[in-house]
Amino acid sequence: MRAFYQRVLARRGTHIAAVAVAKKLAVIVWHMQSKAEDYARVRPALHAKKLRDLELRSG
Repeated sequence: MRAFYQRVLARRGTHIAAVAVAKKLAVIVWHMQSKAEDYARVRPALHAKKLRDLELRSG
């Protein structure tokens, strides 16, 4: 998302780039919910770390 934001930022400006990223995220979330799928581009090590941190916090 950062690279996408920076590409749009260079061409259109801060506010339009932020809205473009928000729209892109909304579309991704909508597709994930409508198909009941996980995010396809997740990094496995980062995902495992986040799950482990969540387990440790919940006890």
